Amino acid sequence: MKKQLIAASLFLSASVPALAETEIDRLLNVSQQLSQQIRDAGFAVSGATHAAIHGEGLAEVGSLTGFQIQPDQMNSYNQALDDVRNAVYYNTQMFLEEAAEEAFDNLAAAVDVFTVAAQEVAKVEAVAEVAENVDTVDEQLQLQEFVQNEDVELTQQEVAAYNQSLEDVEASSQEAAAFLIASKSEFVTSESDNFSETYDNSVMNATVSYTAVNDTLELAWATGYSISYHGFFQHDFMSTQDLMGVGLTIYENNGYHQ
Repeated sequence: MKKQLIAASLFLSASVPALAETEIDRLLNVSQQLSQQIRDAGFAVSGATHAAIHGEGLAEVGSLTGFQIQPDQMNSYNQALDDVRNAVYYNTQMFLEEAAEEAFDNLAAAVDVFTVAAQEVAKVEAVAEVAENVDTVDEQLQLQEFVQNEDVELTQQEVAAYNQSLEDVEASSQEAAAFLIASKSEFVTSESDNFSETYDNSVMNATVSYTAVNDTLELAWATGYSISYHGFFQHDFMSTQDLMGVGLTIYENNGYHQ
């Protein structure tokens, strides 16, 4: 169920830029036309050569030179190449959506670890239930026997695993949320696209990170360039009370009861 809830929180809507298909179609058309023209020239050259060798006839004036590539054809072809070279087919929005998807996978794994760790320390709940009903001497003795005979002691290893799992879930959820929110921000995506174009660094070659302690989202390239957004998520942080409210609502809506 938890994986379904996590998956339901992420809806990726990556789409190819509207001009991409037009640019590629233009290149396809002009390259196909030139390719056919060059093939036809090859046939004509073979025919003219054969006719000349065997004395079968002379090539008419313009019968071969008509296949020459004209300046406007060359310019159209080269312009189509430049249009494709300069087009942005993979942008920051797509990059951040993919990063969010990967982060959600990490979050799901962290939640799995937390679930196991929480089950290990949930023995305290059984102790609390028994201790809650202790009123008489007999019940006190029953509680004493219970804690003596049952495996209810917390170990350092169990506590460490539980604490680490919470830390990992917190960090993974922060990262996933930051990437997803940023992918929907026109400011972040346009600024990063412009930065990428200005310094000729494709976002395909970038790495992205988020640090909640100083609220910093950073895209960095191996070339040494980077762009950062500080304090961008300051209004998106949720308190413990906020998170518990959402969690309790999810449990109630799905028929879970504590």
